[in-house]
Amino acid sequence: MGDEGVGIHAAHKLSAEFKRDDCEIIDGGVPSISLLHMIEGRSLVIIIDCAEFGGKPGEIITFKPDQIKREKNSVISLHGGDLLSTLDTGSLLGLKMPSIIIIGIQPDKIEMSHELSNKVKMAVDRLPEVIKDILDSGF
Repeated sequence: MGDEGVGIHAAHKLSAEFKRDDCEIIDGGVPSISLLHMIEGRSLVIIIDCAEFGGKPGEIITFKPDQIKREKNSVISLHGGDLLSTLDTGSLLGLKMPSIIIIGIQPDKIEMSHELSNKVKMAVDRLPEVIKDILDSGF
C-alpha cells in the first residue's frame, strides 16, 4: 500500500487532532456504493486520497470532481475504485449529493508497506491547515 494508503492515515490523524463542531472525520474506505450513504445529505464532503497528477512527491492539490478529465472506462484512484462513477451513481439515483472537494496528495512510493513515505507524511501534517482554509472559504 505505501503512499496509496494516505487517506486512511489522514483520517486517523485528523480524527485525533482536527476538532471543529462543523466537521466530522470518517474513513470512507475504497470508493464504492457504500460511500454514498455516508455522504448523502451533507453540505460538503472533502475526500483525501493518493492522486497521480505528475506533481512532486508530497505535493497537495485540491479540485472538484468535474475538473477531472477522464477517458471512457478510466479509473482515477490508484486502488481501483472509481470515485467518479460512484458519485455519478448517487446523482442518477436522485440522492441529495453534497459539494465535493478532493484533496489529492502526490505519492512518492507505491509499495507493499503500511508506512507512508516521509514526503507524504509531511503532506498529511499540512492537511489541518488545508482543510481549515477550505472550510473558512465557504467552499
